[in-house]
Order: sequence, then structure tokens, then C-alpha cells
Amino acid sequence: MKNKIKNKYFLFLAFFILFIFLSTGFVHALEITYPNIPGLPSLNENSPNINAYVKYWFGLLIYIAGIISLISFVVGAVGLISPSVEAHGQAKDRMWGATLGLTLTFASFIIINTINTHLTVSELTPLSALSGVYYENASTQERLACPQSNVDTTAITSTGFDSIRYCCNSECSGGEGPILMVWAFPEKGLETGNGDLSEVQTKEVSCGNTADISGSFRMAFQTPGIYAYLDSNCSTFASAANTSSGNITDRFKNNIRGVKIVNDDANGIKYGAIFHQTDLKTGGGCGTPMIDPGCQPINITNATSVNIFKINQTASDEAAAGVTFYSEPYGWDTGANAGFYDVPKKDIKADPLWNKNPSAMEFKWDNVTQSVPYKTTNTNFQIKPGSIIMNGDYLVALYSSLSGEGETEPSGATEYCQTFESAFLGFVPNLNTDSIIASGSSYTDFNSVYIIPTRP
Repeated sequence: MKNKIKNKYFLFLAFFILFIFLSTGFVHALEITYPNIPGLPSLNENSPNINAYVKYWFGLLIYIAGIISLISFVVGAVGLISPSVEAHGQAKDRMWGATLGLTLTFASFIIINTINTHLTVSELTPLSALSGVYYENASTQERLACPQSNVDTTAITSTGFDSIRYCCNSECSGGEGPILMVWAFPEKGLETGNGDLSEVQTKEVSCGNTADISGSFRMAFQTPGIYAYLDSNCSTFASAANTSSGNITDRFKNNIRGVKIVNDDANGIKYGAIFHQTDLKTGGGCGTPMIDPGCQPINITNATSVNIFKINQTASDEAAAGVTFYSEPYGWDTGANAGFYDVPKKDIKADPLWNKNPSAMEFKWDNVTQSVPYKTTNTNFQIKPGSIIMNGDYLVALYSSLSGEGETEPSGATEYCQTFESAFLGFVPNLNTDSIIASGSSYTDFNSVYIIPTRP
């Protein structure tokens, strides 16, 4: 019977809280004055939104849980005064339950904020729509609203609507807006007929302009990032915008011929990429860093993975202390007795694609106990690459060539690299295990070091 009563109270409380969340506008219309609680948003200001109500009630429940746990703990503590052994046991159980409940309540809040702070913030994000995009009849200038994709354009083109017009103002004569990308497939069903995606045309349409359609199509607004193409002119099938490093999908694996870099100029974000013939954990054939905006041929064939990075153009003003190279593994340890070469953050900012031949990176020996023959023999980072530590957000790339002059591997690569990102590790403890410069490796011409300041 008691359990049924408790369940009824629980259901009543749940429905009451749900009613509060769903009727915040009605409650506010009654002009109820809510108590101002430290740490919680005020609901007595003009027009609080749903985000404020969620924060307020979520925080209030935490306060209530804390108060209930404290009261339960005090009741249990009072129960310890009783001479009854059974009462003592019940009191201890109550105190333990109160402590555990309070701990779990606050731990859950801390964990949620640690994993993803957005989970405790209610934000309503509007869904994007391709507004201002129309089917157009070239002869009559008549327009119809156009969907984001059409797997069979036969019906619409048969009535004379054979193009798409992108309008950014009422006159449809120009204006400002993001580039509209249209993937035009020659066959219905977003197909090419023979499966050759190079027959797909990716068209970029600016405000006021049109794109011809036939077969089927899909559209999306261009966003900042790295786009891969199946041709060097960036006109055939394109990927979506990529902003994260990783392996290249099967559709583009070994098939990328062109790259387009689209920067986020409004927020000062500049993108770049390094393409690899192997996975990112393995040294192998790769291209040099690509940071120029716009369309360009890829500088390596048979790419299977890519480092994508955002260049930090204000590195000297933020917590980025530079990069240090050592002559020994774990060179930052005093016992390693390693020579070191510092690249300060101001030098990296001066050239956001910092590059130097490792033979010019001459070690210093200040406060290092090392023999004269060692210092004389191991004068620079090319001769003795030991380890690296990155004091800040950086991408460091080490490049080598094959030892034999004019040699190439079957992949056709002549440059080989290994990249390291501080976001994943922050230091490279032992370069003697790196295949592109390790002792006995074929890639003995260690000839270039890049440092790129990055941002999350």
C-alpha cells in the first residue's frame, strides 16, 4: 500500500515538472515572481526563454536534492542516539543512502559538464533550408520552389523547367549569400549509368545565377573546409566539406585529383591539409602542406588519409609556447643529456608554415652534461633526431626522401613524411622508431621539418 502511495506521489511530481516546462510562456504571463537563487538564472527578467527555464529548474532540482539528502542525513544521525541496535542499523543505512544520493547527484552533473557542456544547455538550433532556390523555365521566366534533391527530374523538365536559379534578393539579380553547390547526375536515382562518378558535375552557383539540370541532382550550401574532387579542375564529383583528419572514404580513396580549400573568413579560420598514401600512424609517401585557398591539383597520388588542420594565426597571443627538438629520445629528461633546438612561438607565428632543413637546426648545450666528441659529432637535428616536445597546439611534419638518387617506390612518391599533432600526444618520445628516419631505413635523406600552429 505504501509503495502505491509513493508511486502516485512520484507520478504527480513528474507530471507537475513536465507541465512547468511545457507551459513556461503561460506561467510567465501570470507574472509569477520566482526566487532568485545563487548560481541560477533569474526568471524575473523580461521575456526569459526556454533555455533560462531549463537551467533554472535543473539547478533548483540539484538544490532540492541536496537539501533532502542533508535532512535525511540529519534524521539518520539523530537516530544514532536511540539505544536500539535495530534503530542504529536503520540510522546508518539512512545516512549512507543520503550521502550516496548527494554524491551521485553532483557527480552526474560534473560528469555531464565534463563530457559535453552542451548536454546541460538547452539550445534550439534552427534547421537550415535551401530557401531562395527555384526551378526556372528559361522561356517564360516562371519559377517554382525547388527541393534539396530530386532523384528523377523527368516530370519537371518535361514542362520546361530545365534549370535551377539561386535567388538572394527579391529581384534575383545578385545579392550576398553562400555558394550553392549542385551535384548534377546524368541519370535518375543519383546515378551515372555505368557507375563512373567522374560523369557527375559539381556546379557552384552564386547569387542570381543558374545551373542546368537533367537526370537527378542534390544540393547543399558551401561551408568552410576541405573539398576533394575526382578531377584537378574541381568540376566533377566532389565530397562534402571535411574539417577533421582521418582515413579517406572508399569513394575518394586513391582517386582524389583536385582539392578545394574554403576558409571561414568571417571567423578568421584558415584551413590546410597534408595528404598521405598510408594511414596517419605510419610514415610513408605524402604531399607537402596545402594551405592556399581555392581549387588546386592534389600534390600526391593515391591518397588514402589526410591531416586537416586550422591554422592559428594568433599563436603568439595565445597559450602556445613553441616546439623543442632534442638529440636523444625523451630528451626533455635531465638524464638524457640531450642537445636541444628551440623554435619560439613568435618565430612560428611570423611564418604560419614554418619550414627548415634539419641540418640548419643546430643544437644548444646550455646546462647539458655531455662529452665533447658527442657534441662535435651530433651537431644538428638532421644528424641526431631524438625526440620532440610541443608546448601548445601544433602539427609537426618530418620529411625524408629515398636514399638512392632518383629512386621511387611503386606508389610513385618521392617525398615521405610522418606527422605529429599535439592535440593527440603533445610530444614525440623516440624518433628512433619512426620509419622515415630510423637507423637502417631506406628513407635516409631527412631533409625538411614543418611546424604549423593549429587551433581546435
